[in-house]
Amino acid sequence: MFAYDGRTIRQVGSVQVDNRPYRLAVDLQRGRLYATLTGANELQSFRIDGPGLIPDRRWPTPRQPNSVAADPATGRVHVAGAADGDLQALQP
Repeated sequence: MFAYDGRTIRQVGSVQVDNRPYRLAVDLQRGRLYATLTGANELQSFRIDGPGLIPDRRWPTPRQPNSVAADPATGRVHVAGAADGDLQALQP
């Protein structure tokens, strides 16, 4: 997975991620990036450290986690599983 800065299109970092990351969400208030891992039915969080991403934690998710959103006001993260239509709310 690659990290890009918001001003120009240039790679500023990368991190190895297993199990096919599918969707991303960012919470800039808390300095976190979230990636759904469809191959493992998990959500992976990363701590944003300048231009780098540091793997932080993983959570089990509904099957086929195809969507993720982070609420910057609350820090809550929502993951939707496409296989069964389940919605999961996490408070990391």
